[in-house]
Amino acid sequence: PAPQRRAAFLELQLNTDIGGVTWTGRADRIDVSPKGLTVVDYKTSKSPATGAEAAESLQLGFYALAAQRNPEVSAHGDVIGAEFWYPMAKGNKAVTRDFEMDRLEEIETRLTAIARGIQAENWQPTPGSHCDKCGLRPLCPAWAEGGADFE
Repeated sequence: PAPQRRAAFLELQLNTDIGGVTWTGRADRIDVSPKGLTVVDYKTSKSPATGAEAAESLQLGFYALAAQRNPEVSAHGDVIGAEFWYPMAKGNKAVTRDFEMDRLEEIETRLTAIARGIQAENWQPTPGSHCDKCGLRPLCPAWAEGGADFE
């Protein structure tokens, strides 16, 4: 979906410290263009995230933050974007969903709050729409089907 870009990095491990915790992830791809760098995360689902979900994605935001702070990556330019690519969403035509880069401060704030919860060993569930896709729901005390083993 982005012929003007070329892959500069594939399967690159990204690490950065936020809120006293070292966060680690693996960017599927980081592309370079004359405008800058774009972090790409491939998704195998045929049901793409909504534009709003991608715009505030914690995963894409983390990748963008960590890529910006990685000297090897930043030597190739500024990180100007992050996006989900759904190559199988509509037949052979890929669908992309973009992260809003002006939300990086919000992402760092969210990750800092999560880090504080981890450090305080606060494991209280925070139910929401994100629970629909969570593989731990059968174990979670916030839901009728979960939690009996953890009470």
